[in-house]
Amino acid sequence: MEGHLQHDGHRTWYRVVGELDSGVPVAPWSFVTGPGATHDYVAPIAEQLHRSGRACVLYDQLGNGRSDHLPDVDPSFWTVERFERELAALVAHLGIAGRYHVVGQSWGGMLALLHALERPPGLISVVAADSPASIPAFVAGCNELAMHKRLRHGERVLSRTQAHAPHRGARALLGGGGGVPAAVRGLAARRTASSKRSGPGWRDRGRSSSAGVSYRKDGHQGGSWPHK
Repeated sequence: MEGHLQHDGHRTWYRVVGELDSGVPVAPWSFVTGPGATHDYVAPIAEQLHRSGRACVLYDQLGNGRSDHLPDVDPSFWTVERFERELAALVAHLGIAGRYHVVGQSWGGMLALLHALERPPGLISVVAADSPASIPAFVAGCNELAMHKRLRHGERVLSRTQAHAPHRGARALLGGGGGVPAAVRGLAARRTASSKRSGPGWRDRGRSSSAGVSYRKDGHQGGSWPHK
């Protein structure tokens, strides 16, 4: 079944896979997708769940897919609260507000968590897939990961250059150029200067690399490296 929700003067397209029958022992699932993505990539999951007797609701958020597109509205129109209201209105429109689950992926998971914070009485569970719980922490983690990746890339460039010039060590290459890009030379020089760092979070590469590069083994996250 397909249809449109009329909400705030605009239309939101939805599709129901299965039957929204209150007598079915399992509650329906509502899927919320990532930013700029339509329902299509989660449709196969809904089809699989339908085979087990569970109904699923797919929809395209306002401004996307088969819902109304609003290219001329002011950017201030697009707020998190608007999408929260859209989800709640869709649940009420379909008559499942008394018993339902929400599955959100990426931005959809963040929206699902915000929806849960409103404590709707019929919400049974929330699945947040690939979704950050904190944007500041997420951005900080991405920046640290990007820095770690750049450092590893610089180390690989040095290793390849050293392999093609075995008679010259990395330190000589850093000092005299030797075809190594300036950005890589500066990067490795800074890391060489910091190779004296110590502690449980640092691993010294000075013995295995003539550049003496150190790196954080938990550089992609704020806590300790997960050993389990």
